Amino acid sequence: MSVERSLTQIRVNIRKNGTIILNSLIEDYLVYREDRTKLKIFDRCCFCGAIENITREHVLPKWIFDSIQGKTFLSGVNGLSRQYITTTIPACGTCNNELLNEIERHVKSTFTNKKVGTRSYSFDDYENIIRWLEIIHYKWEVTDIMQRFIVSKGSQMVGYLKNFPLAMMRRGGIGSYEVELGLRRSLRRLAVKDKSKHIGSLLFAKTKNKEYHFFHGDEFIFIELPHFNLAVFYFFNRLFETEDSAMKAMQEEIKKHY
Repeated sequence: MSVERSLTQIRVNIRKNGTIILNSLIEDYLVYREDRTKLKIFDRCCFCGAIENITREHVLPKWIFDSIQGKTFLSGVNGLSRQYITTTIPACGTCNNELLNEIERHVKSTFTNKKVGTRSYSFDDYENIIRWLEIIHYKWEVTDIMQRFIVSKGSQMVGYLKNFPLAMMRRGGIGSYEVELGLRRSLRRLAVKDKSKHIGSLLFAKTKNKEYHFFHGDEFIFIELPHFNLAVFYFFNRLFETEDSAMKAMQEEIKKHY
């Protein structure tokens, strides 16, 4: 299956079943219950809504962090370590092993065959990389909804807060509405084919760092890929009149979060 067909099928699935996926996540994780620990594991594909042949889809592709078992990252919310290899969301066998795998292979091949710092990326390359980054961001939205807050590192347990989703605490614990809104937006992005307006919001930079880095927020995503001496930064909603203004905005965010 080609990357175009895979991306098209993802869009079709989300347009058809996005409401079912959204409502299921809200019901299972955002509706308040006295004891969230008794909730069953979410068993619906997050890309098509299927309930059969469910597998585990890595939020970040294993090739990015070399499938290293102990490779961890710190949650910006509670400061606790999580392993990339175990950070997954449910996806059916078709979405995981066929559609998403084809997209991953295509993007990895694009990075492998292009020279960093040149304008060798085609219009289609830009759009497909944007779609790939939007898929990753959606997967993080889902995993932060499914992951419980537990406790902040170095602080005492607060019983009332421990079972709130990380996504809610990342937004200051202000309630589920903002979490739902963020999930709706990320789903809506995946259903839109045309990314031409956003090409100026996708930025590439050379890097000599040997370690992989990743961070994201509601408005952007950053991935550093030492395999390719490349860092990728994308603003989801901001549009820029010039490349210089986009680069300046990127540098400001990197200073805050790196």
